[in-house]
Amino acid sequence: MNSTFLIKSTKNQSFGTGFCIHKDDKGSFLLTCFHVVEECEEEFLEVEGKKAELVKKSSSKTVDLALLYVGGLTDTEALTLCMDSIDEGLLFDIYGFKPHKRESYKFEKLDGVVKKISKIQAKNEKIDTYELAIDKEDKIEKGFSGSAVVLEGTNCVIAVATDRHRNGEYAYAIPITYLKDIWDETPKFSSCSDKMSYKGQEKIPFWKKMENQALNTVGGVIVMAVVTGFIYDKVKPQDDTEKIV
Repeated sequence: MNSTFLIKSTKNQSFGTGFCIHKDDKGSFLLTCFHVVEECEEEFLEVEGKKAELVKKSSSKTVDLALLYVGGLTDTEALTLCMDSIDEGLLFDIYGFKPHKRESYKFEKLDGVVKKISKIQAKNEKIDTYELAIDKEDKIEKGFSGSAVVLEGTNCVIAVATDRHRNGEYAYAIPITYLKDIWDETPKFSSCSDKMSYKGQEKIPFWKKMENQALNTVGGVIVMAVVTGFIYDKVKPQDDTEKIV
C-alpha cells in the first residue's frame, strides 16, 4: 500500500511523515503536520525527489495540520477517512519514518491503544485530542509527526500524530475530522465502526465479520419468508369446491 511518504527538506535535516488522502491525474494530496512544514521550510519541501507545495493550513496553531500537493506523485493509494467517533481502548496502527543511519530513514509500523480522549484549550479555542499509548516493545520517535493513525489492520484513518512524549511511550494525535476545518474540498468520509477493535475484546477477523453479517442477513430473509408463508396460509381464501370422484 503506497500511501505513506517521507517529507524532508532540501535545505536542512528536518523531516516528517505524510499520507495520501486524495489524488488526481497529475499528482497526490498529502496530509501532515504544519510544524513539519515550518521546520522543513515551505519552499524546500520534498517528497520522493519531487517538490511539495503547501495547499492549505489551519488558521489555528492548535490544529496542527497542513495539506500538501505533490505533482508527479501518482503511484499512490488514498487512505479511507473515518467519520465515526471512537472510545478509549481502541487499538490502532501507526506508520511513519524515523532516523536510521546518516542521511537515511527507517519506515516502521507501531501498534498501540488510545489511552485517553481529552481536550486541549489554547486561548479561546478547544480541540479534541487522543493520547496514544505505544506498545511496550516500541517507541514513537522523531519523524513520526504527520503519520496516519489507522484502525488496527485497516487503512481507515482516525487521527494524525502530532506530538510525542519525551520517552516515546506516549504520543498525541488530532482527530482526522479536523481536516474539514482547513479544506473545503475534503474527500468523502466513511463509516468504519464495523472495523474497530478494542483492548480486551475478542479479535474477529474482518472476513469473519463479513461472513457473520452475511449469515445474519440470509437467516433474516429465511425467517421472514417462513413467517410470510405462515401468515398467507392463515389468511388465504378457502376452496369450498369438492372433487368429483
